[in-house]
Amino acid sequence: MIDIATSIRRQKRVPGVVGVIDGTHIRITNLPGQDGDFINRKGYPSVQLQLVVDDHMIINDAFVGWPGSTHDARVLRNSEFYTSAAQRIPEGMYIIGDSAYPLQPWLMTPFRDMGNLPQAQRHYNRVISSTRQSC
Repeated sequence: MIDIATSIRRQKRVPGVVGVIDGTHIRITNLPGQDGDFINRKGYPSVQLQLVVDDHMIINDAFVGWPGSTHDARVLRNSEFYTSAAQRIPEGMYIIGDSAYPLQPWLMTPFRDMGNLPQAQRHYNRVISSTRQSC
């Protein structure tokens, strides 16, 4: 983790980041039990895949199987990663998620922007977003 954090700090000047988390959809052809919960917000049937990756796109955690309509935060809260993250990620180190994820001591997320954020928070959001997208 120290090597990952050092690499990301050199590239993006963000200290302590050891990875990013995001969810994606795996398209499925048949609805299990004709369950409409598998229809995602884009209108096709899928299951959720949650990944935690480092700056070299190495997968450090994967969790799959929740219906496509399930919110990313709910998938996270029900994952093994969530229950062990506080022990797995040392104090002062973080993973980065988008605004779909809940802020945690080990999970950095952007400020919610309703159009009235101070400059410092807008800057933080840009840096976090840029770091998340480049990992």
